[in-house]
Amino acid sequence: MVKYTIMISGVHYGANGDLVAGQKDTPEMHKRTHELLEWLDRERPIVVMGPDPCNNIHKNAIIACSHGQRIGRVAKNDVNTAWDLLRQSGNSMLISRVSEVIIKDHGYVMVTLDADELKPAPALKSPDSVWQEWMQGLPQLPFSKLLEKEEEAVTILDNLFMPNLAEADKESLKYYIGLWIEGSHHDLSYEACQKRSAYIRCLESAQDKDIRLLAEPLKEQNRKMCERAPLDEHATVWWKERKDSPEVKKMRL
Repeated sequence: MVKYTIMISGVHYGANGDLVAGQKDTPEMHKRTHELLEWLDRERPIVVMGPDPCNNIHKNAIIACSHGQRIGRVAKNDVNTAWDLLRQSGNSMLISRVSEVIIKDHGYVMVTLDADELKPAPALKSPDSVWQEWMQGLPQLPFSKLLEKEEEAVTILDNLFMPNLAEADKESLKYYIGLWIEGSHHDLSYEACQKRSAYIRCLESAQDKDIRLLAEPLKEQNRKMCERAPLDEHATVWWKERKDSPEVKKMRL
């Protein structure tokens, strides 16, 4: 195994969700950026990195998320390495840990991950061609914040916690189950139903009583997903929000 270090830049965009390229930062924006960087430095949380379908400026951008929030994107000098690691892993996201944080107005974060030594990969014909590898099974609508949370939680639960529940940190496990429930709130797909059932079976088979109890919110969500109210909300609220979102409006142009 080889230890790879990747820089996460653009943290001021992660801390200020309404910030657009070229906009002048305000003192309030700097404050939010510093607060996010200080939290990352203090907690050293799990960070996941994956493709960013919503980025219309950088076609090969890779976002970095932690605890259901975008914290930035992989820096330009490291983005090719991150793509190679994604392809080699066969997963939709990479899992890493914060190793260093530089706290300033446009600060950055260094994350590390262990992976097999990279093998040479054929060059891509164009930046757009990277998406051909990731379109299978993805929703046809652009990503939303809920879908990002769902994908982040699935990546961490499937790769870190569910394979070895006996050694899982209970609070972290509980948090990411909650994040998956939040992210999959409107996901009526067969795949989400199967994933929820798999999590329930895995949790209920644990020896630890506290871990077994974590299956209850998932079972409750399972029951509610088939009730009339959630179905109506999905049809009248969630789909309308997606239809009227800036991303979908751009698709119509």
